[in-house]
Amino acid sequence: MKTPAYIAKAEVLCCASEPIETLAEASSEDPLTKAARALYDDGVPDDKRALEHWIVSDWLAEKLIENDEIVDVDFAGLTIWGRSTTRQAIECDDVIVPIAEENCA
Repeated sequence: MKTPAYIAKAEVLCCASEPIETLAEASSEDPLTKAARALYDDGVPDDKRALEHWIVSDWLAEKLIENDEIVDVDFAGLTIWGRSTTRQAIECDDVIVPIAEENCA
């Protein structure tokens, strides 16, 4: 059973906000910098803009994509979730709770 707390602990692997922000602000035009810019400011409305970036499992990425979240499945070999909320525990996110509920059945 995957509870919200389990998902936050086992499926969300590491915060990647700082390196992605640093890359996005770099003057280089290499593919990784361009990918970071796309994640950092992907042109979506502010209410859907990524405020944090997290390395997540492939399982969680699939569930996040199903829920129209911002996900890059191959950012230098990593799967990155562009989280549109901040200042609360990941297990409380409006997208994590329903994912957990659908996987408890």
